[in-house]
Order: sequence, then C-alpha cells, then structure tokens
Amino acid sequence: MSALFLQNEGFALDDLDNLIYTIYVDLRDEAERSPIGTLVKACERQYAIEHSRQVRISKPSRFRKWGEDLIRDPGEARFSHEFTESQPERQLPTFLPKLPRIPDTDLDALLKQLPPDMRPHFSEANNITEKLTETLTFGRNGWIFCVSMAQTKTADYAGWRDSLPEEYDHQSFIYRPRTFARALGMMLAEQIGAQGREEELKQSYDEIPSPAQRFKTQLVFHGPVIYVDDPHRWVTNVSSRTELLYGFNFVKHTKYREQREYRFVMLAEEEPVEEVVDLHASYALLGAMNEKLPNTIGQVED
Repeated sequence: MSALFLQNEGFALDDLDNLIYTIYVDLRDEAERSPIGTLVKACERQYAIEHSRQVRISKPSRFRKWGEDLIRDPGEARFSHEFTESQPERQLPTFLPKLPRIPDTDLDALLKQLPPDMRPHFSEANNITEKLTETLTFGRNGWIFCVSMAQTKTADYAGWRDSLPEEYDHQSFIYRPRTFARALGMMLAEQIGAQGREEELKQSYDEIPSPAQRFKTQLVFHGPVIYVDDPHRWVTNVSSRTELLYGFNFVKHTKYREQREYRFVMLAEEEPVEEVVDLHASYALLGAMNEKLPNTIGQVED
C-alpha cells in the first residue's frame, strides 16, 4: 500500500494574474509522519539568502553533473544486477568410449575425419554471468531548492553537520515552509514567468457569477525526502502515475539519511533552458524565514 500523502494547499493569485499552486508531499510511513516546523539551509555565509537577497534554484541535471551534498547525488540512481545464463557443456555422446581429456581443437580435427552421418552432436552447459548497469533518469522539467529539517538534539545535529561540506559555515532557518513555498512560486512567476499551462478559473461571490478567466499557473510541491536501500526499485515499483510524479523527486539512497533533506520543486511544462536561476528574495519569502511560529525551536538543545 502506498504511503503517499498529498495535501493540496490551494492557490493564490498574484498581482500579475498568475495562479500559484502549492502541494505538500509526504512519502513517509504514517507512523513517522509528524509535523515539520523549522527548516534549515546550510551554505557558505556569502550565499545566505538573508545576506545575498537571492535564492538559487537549479535543474536536477546540474547537480548530477557537478555534485552537491544536499541534492540528488550523481550515483544515487545508478543500479546494477547480475543474471546467469546456463548453456549445456560440450560433451561427447554416451555411445562413444571414454577418452582422455583432449583439447577441443584436437577433438574437432578428429571428428571431422568421420563421415557426416556419424558425427556426434554436442550439447553445451556453461554458466555465463553478466552484470548490467543502468542509470535511472529523473525529472528535468523544473527546478529544485533543497534544505534540511532542523535538528533539535545534539546527537542528531552532529550527524547532520558531518554530512555537509566543511566550507558550509552558515545556517539560515525557515520557520514557515508553506509560506516559503508559495513565495518561491510567486517569485518564479513574476521574475521569469509562470512555467505551467494555462487553466480556466470560474468563481462566484455572494451568488453573483463571474465570467471564466484563463490564467498561467505555477506549481510548487514540497516535502521531506525519504531514504531507501534501492531508489530505482522503489521508483519502478510504484503503483500509479501520481506516485511516480512525486516519488522520484523525494527519494534518495539510505546512505544520505543524515542529511534529513526537504525539497521545494517548481515544475515547468517544458524542460527549462536555464540550468540555474537566481531569484530576488521577496519580502514574503524573507518573512517566512524571520517570523517564528509559537513554540518554534530554531536552536540545538542538549
């Protein structure tokens, strides 16, 4: 049974008439599905959002090419399996007398001296083992921005920090993930254009109907990454197209579990030309990083 959980968070209409949809995605088992509050982005200090006032979003292919610890790793989708093909071993027919072992080339020369109707037919029984290695290609239509779920216990924090590059000397906190996701979608739509298809929207207010209008859309889905021993097997065994759509963006190999990654995925109808886009951080996005929820913990505790 699928553990996929989707929470449609609705849409917002921005000032340029773009419809921004956000969807929360959670592939964790139901027993592990606890609320996620504070997120943290580790980076070099000069690239911190609150300092540079920019958010860099990137296509997955860029990170497969150059490598990045908090995103899909180059070898993560690589898988291999071995298969054995049995072939009968070359043997003399039982009616011939037992002979000492002789090289196949000499045996061939000897048998050629027999008349065609007397030449025995051979069977072969050799086991041939081959190894097949393939790479699973992940989605290209869109960009992603990756952070981590904040650690509040010293032991968990140490493991997470050890999983990061040494040059990451700064941490930026995100206290309102849903607000952050919506702000990302609006920033993308307003600064480079909404990347989704047009949709028709018809509404009424106080029983006064309004004519249907068409709007360009931008979809952002976000949620925690799950870690499995075989990402390829997980993706290829999904039971529905919907699960595949969300699954391949939120599954990584178990060896990266310490990263406790959380992703924001901005979809596009077509594969973008730009591998990297630097978005100017809006006040709404900065507010999601600065305004804490009640009882929000953003620091590590013993």
